[in-house]
Amino acid sequence: MQSKKSHPVLYIVLVLLISWVVQTVLFTGIVPQIPIVLYMFVPAVLAFLFFLFLKNPWRKQALLFTSGPVIKSLAFAFIYPFVWFSLAAILALITGTGKINCDFVPSLVSGPFISSLLLAFLILLPSMFGEEYGWRGYLLPALTEKYSKTTSAIVVGGVWGAWHIPSYYLAYVSADMGNPFLMTLLGIAVTFVASFPYAYCFFLSRNIIPLVVLHGVHDLTAQAIFFGSPGIPGLQEAQPALISINWPAPLLFMFIVGLVFVPLFIKLFTRLDQKKRRPILEKRL
Repeated sequence: MQSKKSHPVLYIVLVLLISWVVQTVLFTGIVPQIPIVLYMFVPAVLAFLFFLFLKNPWRKQALLFTSGPVIKSLAFAFIYPFVWFSLAAILALITGTGKINCDFVPSLVSGPFISSLLLAFLILLPSMFGEEYGWRGYLLPALTEKYSKTTSAIVVGGVWGAWHIPSYYLAYVSADMGNPFLMTLLGIAVTFVASFPYAYCFFLSRNIIPLVVLHGVHDLTAQAIFFGSPGIPGLQEAQPALISINWPAPLLFMFIVGLVFVPLFIKLFTRLDQKKRRPILEKRL
């Protein structure tokens, strides 16, 4: 007999424990010749298994891809990362910690760069799905069965940030990007504040396709356009970008801008709740 209730707490415990082990194994090379990105599919695999214990599991999963309309959430998915990182870049320029990489500017409108960006985006989508199917496909809706949208976004943000701990730390150590503890802490902080716009994008349509797009645009916008990334052996090559800056400064500016937007998203959550209740009240009147 299938259970009608979700089990978000059990999901959180299992996804963190299993993911931490998998990340440690992959990033330390204990098991060679296995793609590192496999750890990003752990949230989705567990979410799929947890869905099977719900009533009408196939319908619930199908709705994650068919709910809509998705126009607003897709527009948000493309626009918000550019707004977020543009403001972070402006902070970097104002504080003098970053400067415009003039040699990189012409590539932004070049055919080869745009083509490589689109290809990278398509390559990223499966791994982005691996995360979003778990975080916003299962965990966020499961939490909102008992808690408010704000509380649920906070919990998901905390879990999402904690989930990255081994991968962030080991990647930063490998890349020799400075103090790995500080880098990891800032990475978790950025992930936490990102939970609010990601939750808003989901609540607009309750469809995870825009979330997969948002996650891909988010990662590419930060690394391939605005701030670049250092080389991480076995994971990625060093990438130049629009802003020349030393890490971890970009993470700090991303966090500051993301934190400023959090109250706005909390208000938007309230508005979405009010729109949901309004038709019921009007029908009663």
